[in-house]
Amino acid sequence: MADGEETLVVSAEPSERTDRGQGTIDTQLGWLQRQFCRVVETGPMPKHIGFIMDGNRRFAREQGVEVAEGHRLGYGKLEEALRWCCELGVKAVTVYAFSIQNFQRSCEEVGALMALCEEKLRHMCGEDSVIQQQGVRVRVVGDLSLVSQPLRQQMHAVMRDTQGNSRHVLTICFSYTSRNEIAAAVQKLGTACLEQKLLPGDIREELLERCLYTCPPGCPPVDLIVRTSGEKRLSDFLLWQSSKCCVVFTQVLWPELSLYRFLCVLVQFQRHQPALSSLLRRSTPPHEEPFPSPRASTAVYLLLFALLTAVFLAIGARVHAGWSFEGIGFLLGAWLSLVGYLLLQHSRAASPSLKGDGGARELSATKYRQFHSAATGDAGAQRVRDFVAELNIDKRL
Repeated sequence: MADGEETLVVSAEPSERTDRGQGTIDTQLGWLQRQFCRVVETGPMPKHIGFIMDGNRRFAREQGVEVAEGHRLGYGKLEEALRWCCELGVKAVTVYAFSIQNFQRSCEEVGALMALCEEKLRHMCGEDSVIQQQGVRVRVVGDLSLVSQPLRQQMHAVMRDTQGNSRHVLTICFSYTSRNEIAAAVQKLGTACLEQKLLPGDIREELLERCLYTCPPGCPPVDLIVRTSGEKRLSDFLLWQSSKCCVVFTQVLWPELSLYRFLCVLVQFQRHQPALSSLLRRSTPPHEEPFPSPRASTAVYLLLFALLTAVFLAIGARVHAGWSFEGIGFLLGAWLSLVGYLLLQHSRAASPSLKGDGGARELSATKYRQFHSAATGDAGAQRVRDFVAELNIDKRL
């Protein structure tokens, strides 16, 4: 990471991976899984998650299957992770599907990836897909001039077919690098100045951010970036957007990612949320409180769930496993310690000292608007509004 970057970086697991999954795909959540989701939801939740889906090829080699099959399992895991995010109330998901640098791989692998992408994009349009069931709007962004015409047409088709969905947003970064995205945004601003739609004095950091094609109108900023496979780098993914978010590196390969490991990542995010909230409160201009405070009723729900689960654990350990009362006491003690930790996280998230000061944030936003008006004048502010409106229209097409 560059010096001075304010990204929070944490590792979700020890440096060595000690287990191996089978890359199974299960998009349906069971009752117990839903209850675990409800428990984690008692803490602050990210609104926008970015995934670097790394490890498909390594997983294929370890399982002794073709690389193309590893990528196919990777897509299945994307569907599964998308359902998890929808279940947890995450509004937006951005995934790193194909880098511009990936074109340097062998022709056979690139061709297989393109064919798989076209096949899965067609599947997204089907009524039985997670996309349609969960009301997900799909956006495919990147330098799409580098892909074939049939694939580009299929990308536009899935964007057109899902543009009416409004519950969630899935942004697929394909033929993408963050440096290419930033360069395209700068070029767009330069063209606007040449066409006299903007003046150089109109350009601000926030306006450049509006030009990034991973920042659609109405989409919350990225809160959390998750990279699988143990690599600790962003690989040119969301470099601009990651400056004020939490980055978690997990050792598991992408096809092996399970719901429970994903929930552990979210707990890591919640542990670092106070520092992240403080960082976001210092950003300019602030538009809203970084993370809404958990409802008080969630603490009651957590306690009831903990007591119910403790009863089932005790009965199961005694009747089916024949545990002694000492062993059952140790098990319940460990379980209640975990519940106590989650309750502490909940109370910290709900503490006024960690919440945004609405009055101060509104004052800061007012000062920002006054500064922008003073710097550009009313005419400049109108130019910026017209340019942003034109950008929003382009991104909705």
